[in-house]
Amino acid sequence: MSTPTDHPSATAPAPAQQQQQQQQQQQQPPLPPITTTLATSSPTLHLSGTPAFTATTTHTNTSACALWALVRAWAPFGRGIAIRDPARRGRRVGPTSTLVGDEWDEEALDREDSVLVRLGPGEAWASAYTVETGAKARGLRGSDVMACRAGGVYEVGLRRRRWRWMWEDEMGEGEMGEEERRRVLEGREAVEWEVGCVVEFTAVE
Repeated sequence: MSTPTDHPSATAPAPAQQQQQQQQQQQQPPLPPITTTLATSSPTLHLSGTPAFTATTTHTNTSACALWALVRAWAPFGRGIAIRDPARRGRRVGPTSTLVGDEWDEEALDREDSVLVRLGPGEAWASAYTVETGAKARGLRGSDVMACRAGGVYEVGLRRRRWRWMWEDEMGEGEMGEEERRRVLEGREAVEWEVGCVVEFTAVE
């Protein structure tokens, strides 16, 4: 006599469920062939703000083909960078959100706060963010490091990336302006993936 676990339906999805899962996987856009690194300008952050402390994110195309992408880049909002305190279970040392509002329109941010980037084979694109040690203005609150204390060891991290991208040959032949390339990429589905870049630094006076 067979047990419930011996029955195929107990160990594998039904054919209809398998087909649905396969269709969902096929519909998901592929991730870009990118490696991501994060580096800081110094192993120490001066709470006075001088010299400036920057975090630089570098994306490198690891494929043999050129690609175009719309890369989320909120200059005033840290470009997805978060500063955390490992001694306090990874809690942020700055505001939980750099926006006063809690509602995020991902689609709008993808279009309005993005940079058009072309990466040839092996080429890299970098963006730098200067950590704010003073109070922010224009509707922003607190500083990026408002809970940092001198002598403390903290982490600056980049957890994920979100792009709209396509191969250069998919865009077609002929000259295209920046706005036209943007419109083409805006029609693509955004992909998001984990990068998990973390760099430690020490806060000093």
